[in-house]
Amino acid sequence: MRRSTGVRLVAVSGLLALAATACGGSSTGGGTKTDDGKTGSGDSALSFSVDNDAKGPAYDVPGHTTGGTVHLLEDVDFSHLDPARIYVNNLQNVGLMIHRQLTSYIEKDGKITLVGDLATNTGETSDGGKTWTFTLRDNVKFQDGSDIKASDIKYGVERGFDAAYTEGPSYLYEWIAGKSGNFRDFYEGPYKGKSLPDTSVKADDAAKTITFFFDQPRPDMPFAGGLMTTVPVQKAKDTKEKYDTNPQSTGPYMISEHHIDKDMTLVKNPAWDADSDPLRHQYVDTFAFEFGSEALVLNKRLIAANGEDASAMSLSTLALPEVLKQINETPEVKARTLVGNTAFVLVTNINNTRITDVEIRKALLYAYPTFQHRQIAGGESVGDFASTVMSPTVPGYEAFDLYGQKDHPQGQPEKAMEILKAKGKVGMQVVYGYSNTPTGQQVAVAVKAGLEKGGFKVVAKPIDRKNFYDVIGKVNNTYDLYGGGWGADWPSGSTVIPPTMDGRKIADGNPNYQHFNDPDINKEMDRISLETDLVQASKDWAALDKKIMEKVPFIPRIYDRATQVYGPKVGGVYLSKVLGEPSMNGVYLKK
Repeated sequence: MRRSTGVRLVAVSGLLALAATACGGSSTGGGTKTDDGKTGSGDSALSFSVDNDAKGPAYDVPGHTTGGTVHLLEDVDFSHLDPARIYVNNLQNVGLMIHRQLTSYIEKDGKITLVGDLATNTGETSDGGKTWTFTLRDNVKFQDGSDIKASDIKYGVERGFDAAYTEGPSYLYEWIAGKSGNFRDFYEGPYKGKSLPDTSVKADDAAKTITFFFDQPRPDMPFAGGLMTTVPVQKAKDTKEKYDTNPQSTGPYMISEHHIDKDMTLVKNPAWDADSDPLRHQYVDTFAFEFGSEALVLNKRLIAANGEDASAMSLSTLALPEVLKQINETPEVKARTLVGNTAFVLVTNINNTRITDVEIRKALLYAYPTFQHRQIAGGESVGDFASTVMSPTVPGYEAFDLYGQKDHPQGQPEKAMEILKAKGKVGMQVVYGYSNTPTGQQVAVAVKAGLEKGGFKVVAKPIDRKNFYDVIGKVNNTYDLYGGGWGADWPSGSTVIPPTMDGRKIADGNPNYQHFNDPDINKEMDRISLETDLVQASKDWAALDKKIMEKVPFIPRIYDRATQVYGPKVGGVYLSKVLGEPSMNGVYLKK
């Protein structure tokens, strides 16, 4: 999952056995980071389970009340709300309130449970995972009151094959296409009158079932069902590009107004039935979003909590260095501050299309001023220094530091200069693209100074924060370096390394932002993906992590930690381990 450029799923299970996904069960494993920032063993990993008997209504949040308006203060509007285009975590956050998918997660008491969402359970298979059938719950509806049908889910899946939708996850599309090659060559989407054949996806509206047929076992299908790719869409209400700003709701809230880049209002969806939903709540009457203020202004407003701001929170506005001391030294504010680790590894991508020499990429890593970058972003509060592709939260994670990044976070410009001299490249120009925010502007100054100390010449260019991933996601982008972050989509290295490192999938919108393409690495990914011993697979992903870092596809910087303030009248707020930011689900107003 992409991290918002302002902050998916924490890997909490060491085993993804088919029996667990099909029948229920729990396990723990893999390293995880505790709230004090230390890395623990598998024994300290979050507990994870699968519940195939979960039913609505969702559990009551202790002390909750109903009614009122919660205000959400965001610096920028959401780039996408169309489920086929949702992959960044803040988009998934609001998407959870307006969309429903086949499966989803209940977060309670620090535990994460995979459950059926629109489906009655997390899926059923009788052939080892090559065929998966989901049965829809009773009384699930669109906001216009019409029943959600299996064919609506199939249509929602079909839309994602269209070439216009490049921003969402592609696991399901690739699995459906199988060995046929590029999934867009396999099927071009529904807009030219064609449907996916029943031999690929079969929707039986009478039986309320949708069945997926794959050419090889896909034991992770219950997890893939929790992505927005399985959100139903009514064919008659599909407004194509306009759907991105005002989609039909299937969740507890629906969009009543959306003035682009200014504000958006979510109100209760009267067609949503709490008895059909095992995870969502509908406590407040309205979520009122305000867009456009700078992050520091929003921080100060949340701390002061005057007027309506006492009933405010933010999804993506992290506490900035300028306010951290005030937060920590003011007990009343500290008491309403969320602090915790997330599943994301924050990186600076190196455009491998433009910088093909691994030695030059290594020089960029040595020269990069990670310590200064972190200080500007908030210091230790934003996380620990990183040196791997995978987060410590992913099963099988193994710590290593090939280039001494943790021992020398200020950078090693002398090593960078040695490489450039040997290559005859001293003064080589690189273009650094940065998110055009006050913090991003300060970071750009530090990055320019650090890289130039190492022998590079740096041209820094701003990128609009709202559309940051759309811009850097272009294969022909004109930048050599640009930031980003990634967290596992479910508890497996298979949702970290292949999505971000498979060179055969490089395309506009694909999360291989650095355009890394190594045939040997691609081949090893294929081998591990077919490994049936998932404990061994997790070890193999960790070993591959090290092989990838030998090629320096990007510069790992931080194992992410979030610090966020919310208003004193807002209750039910928690830092979602699935989303990596405060969840809207279960929020209420204190009386």
